[in-house]
Amino acid sequence: MTIGEDDVVLGRTAEVVLDDGEFSKTLVATDASGMSPSGWTYRVEAALTNGPGWIRYLSLPKASPAVKLSDALVPDPVAGEFMVLIDGSSRLAKANLADLPDPGAARTRLQLGNAATRSVGATNGTVAVGDEGVRNHGNGDRGKGSNRIDRGARKLIAAPTKKRKAPRTSAVRKGLPKYTVGRRAYRSKSRSKELETGMAHTADNPPAESNGQRLARLRARHRWTQQRLATESGYTISAIKKFEQGLRSLDRPAVVLAFAQALDCHPTEITGAPYVPVQADRDGQQAVASVAAVRRALMRHGRPARPTEAEAAAVDLPGLRRRVVAANVYRQASALTQSGAVLPALLRDLQVAAELSGDGQRRQVFGLLASAYECAMQYLYKLGHSSDATLATERVVWASRETGDPLRVLAASWYDAGEFLTIGEHDEAGAIIDEALTELGAIRTPGPEAVSLKGAFHLKASLNLARASDTDGAVRHLAHAQQAADELGEDRNDFEMQFGPTNTALWSVSLPVEMGRGKDAVARAEKVKLPAEYSRERHSHFHIDRGRAYFYNGQRDEAVRAFLDAERLAPQATRAHAGVRETVGTMIRTQKRGNLVELGIRLGAV
Repeated sequence: MTIGEDDVVLGRTAEVVLDDGEFSKTLVATDASGMSPSGWTYRVEAALTNGPGWIRYLSLPKASPAVKLSDALVPDPVAGEFMVLIDGSSRLAKANLADLPDPGAARTRLQLGNAATRSVGATNGTVAVGDEGVRNHGNGDRGKGSNRIDRGARKLIAAPTKKRKAPRTSAVRKGLPKYTVGRRAYRSKSRSKELETGMAHTADNPPAESNGQRLARLRARHRWTQQRLATESGYTISAIKKFEQGLRSLDRPAVVLAFAQALDCHPTEITGAPYVPVQADRDGQQAVASVAAVRRALMRHGRPARPTEAEAAAVDLPGLRRRVVAANVYRQASALTQSGAVLPALLRDLQVAAELSGDGQRRQVFGLLASAYECAMQYLYKLGHSSDATLATERVVWASRETGDPLRVLAASWYDAGEFLTIGEHDEAGAIIDEALTELGAIRTPGPEAVSLKGAFHLKASLNLARASDTDGAVRHLAHAQQAADELGEDRNDFEMQFGPTNTALWSVSLPVEMGRGKDAVARAEKVKLPAEYSRERHSHFHIDRGRAYFYNGQRDEAVRAFLDAERLAPQATRAHAGVRETVGTMIRTQKRGNLVELGIRLGAV
């Protein structure tokens, strides 16, 4: 760090053990004059003796030297505000104001009102921290920074402290058993390798919420106890507690679906999708900026195009075909920013062409339109916009029917089955898959396209059964897919499905991951060798599966490396992946170390 003409390195950690109510530290303002680089934040780490620790990144600007404790606390999953610290009844010996060095000052800081003049103790007519007197007389306006410990909700609220002169600031922290306040400077690329993968995390980013916290809030909305949720979902109350506390990763779709069905909600209400990229992720911000335009284009399907004269004159089938090919290149590269940039105009031009084309070109145009809709579907799905992705899937099915190509229609139904699979409607998904396999089996001399489709449907069936907890059925369909891959003898990309020996090997890793079998998945993953020319999208997804497999197998360092490999290949798709976000968040809550936290910042899991 450079401050003025002095070269100053700031990397020391200040640790404070909080016993008697507060502590104070004087720190350099994050926007101090003459400091280079700028835009850095303080890292605040809490090591709690009676609960999971956490990490936050806070700014201390000159204009606002005081920091509210509420800016750093992790929200309570039930109350929705602050972390549950401790049961008041278990700490009366230390919580009694009489045990503090200055009981009178403590009473005043707690804003006990009239109770501040009463004696301190634990009997009738006295006041102690945790007593009803605190709750009755300390109900100050939270927005004005009132300080109280509420025995009923067991949550801590702390006020900002006195302002001090810039550029050095002070922050007073109240009520935590132990705090570690550290300093992290993001230096220029020439001076630090951290900037190559890290991005500044500012206080404008809201605190990350785990799937377990969202689960707890949904449970509270139903006014269910943890025992009731355990009974309805089939999971033990111990598992429910660990999920809600963020100590156990709630990332497996089959488990999320079980809770979603018990609570009668959509799975995204638990996973939190779609996600907003952190502000420092400019590419991510650009990727999501096109979602509304793609949605509007999808909504216009089937409506009169009403083209302008210029649009009508510009219809060019070869040009449209080249643009669709380019869109699919972006799709298979997981280049979501580029996909979002080209799709709205492409969809509009194809809709115009479909309306104006004669019988000779109509089928070709609708084939291109179906493929473009698939690109839109994948773009929206990877960014977590599941409802919009479902809309795109419907457009794929409708456009495919207009082509008059039976195989094109069957390929569209592959995506249709996936929509039902995603929401846990396994019977409906299975019915669509069975119908398609029956039609494909009726073809007497199937060509490579039909064989490729048959293999793809067997893979979809294996996934559907894995999430339905039918292990034997999943293994059986995976074997059928392997037979189809062997029959092909090569990797093909019919209807952009990328089926063949390589993709079947990838699914052999995905399935045990879906079932939580880390050891099996790791063993299979270590045998997979992907061709260099294989799509970045499939490469990145393989690394995501590897990372989750390593995590399930207790190999956390290997899991982090695998997730970083995925992020390097497909940054936006990896950061928006619900399983990656939840897994990394769980690792951060239970194990904090360099690369893991940096990845968590970029994912928005911190």
